[in-house]
Amino acid sequence: MEDFSSPELRIGDVEREEAIEVLGTHLSAGRIDITEYGDRCARASTARVRGDIAAVFADLPAPRPKFLTTPVRPVTPPPVAPARPGVPRRGRAQRNPVDRALLTVVWVVAAMIAIATRNLFILALPLALTAILRWR
Repeated sequence: MEDFSSPELRIGDVEREEAIEVLGTHLSAGRIDITEYGDRCARASTARVRGDIAAVFADLPAPRPKFLTTPVRPVTPPPVAPARPGVPRRGRAQRNPVDRALLTVVWVVAAMIAIATRNLFILALPLALTAILRWR
């Protein structure tokens, strides 16, 4: 089993930003001065692993970044319920046969008008209607 609290575990931007926020708390509490805050923020922003961030907070009391105090556990995706047997899954475009028939008629009529008038702007109507019916 893997050790998710290892100091060699890689970190990302979210963890670096959290560390800098916590350093701001220590600055406002007077535990570090502005020069030391800048130095520690520079070290935190270039940190690659959890151990690098832990070194930034080695001589500071709580608070510490949450990811240093709680071990990281792998995220397991929620279980996916299987489709009911015998019931086909339908996408958004296939929800209602009346909507499909209406869209077909509107597209045909709009295409005929666009060809007759040589105005392609008329095709915006069925395009908007398609978007509305698909997303409701």
